[in-house]
Amino acid sequence: MFDHFDPKILLGLTATPERMDGGNVAADFHNRFAAEIRLPEALEEKLLCPFHYFGVADPVDISEDHFWRNGRYDDRALENVYTGDDILAKLRVDTVLRTLDRYEPTRETIKGVGFCVTIKHARFMADAFNHHGIASAAYVSDVDRNRCDSLLADLKSGRLAFLFTVDKFSEGVDVPEINMVLFLRPTQSLTVFLQQLGRVCYPV
Repeated sequence: MFDHFDPKILLGLTATPERMDGGNVAADFHNRFAAEIRLPEALEEKLLCPFHYFGVADPVDISEDHFWRNGRYDDRALENVYTGDDILAKLRVDTVLRTLDRYEPTRETIKGVGFCVTIKHARFMADAFNHHGIASAAYVSDVDRNRCDSLLADLKSGRLAFLFTVDKFSEGVDVPEINMVLFLRPTQSLTVFLQQLGRVCYPV
C-alpha cells in the first residue's frame, strides 16, 4: 500500500509490532526504529496507569488434544465446556465469583470487561453474573449499534458492573472508566493479550 506514497519521511506508530499472522511491520520501514518502549518500561516511566494482575487456577484443564485444532485453540470445544449445564462450566463460574469476592469485595465500584471465547460464552457469563446479583450484559457483534452504545453508557454510569465480550474491546476503543478486566479465554497470541490488557492501562 505504501507504493502510492512518496514521502520525505514515513513514520509509523504501532502498539503491537508482533503480528498474529507472523508478518513483519518493521519491514515496511526498512527495519529502522526511531523509538521503542515496551509495557514494563512504560509502566516504570509512569506513562501508563499501574495495575494489579492476578492469575487464578482454572478448574477446566484445556491441555488435552481435543481443545486444539490446526495449531490453535478450538473455540467450539472451549465453548462446549465453558457454557451450559456442564458441571465444569458451573465450577468455573463459581471460581470466577469467589476470586472476584476475594480481590474486589466492594463490587459497587467495579466497571469491568470480561473477554470470552465466543458470543455464546459471553451471554452465558452475563446470565450467570446477573443470576448472582451482578448487573451485566453481553456486548457482542450481533447486538445492534444503538444497543451497544446504550450498554456502554450503562457501564460508564455504573448501572452495569460488567460487559462480557469476545473481541469488540480489544483495540480501537478507549473507555477510561474501565477498572477491571477478566481474561475468561485462553490465547496463544501476545498481541491479543496486550490489546485486551490495555483496556485498563491508560496513559496517566
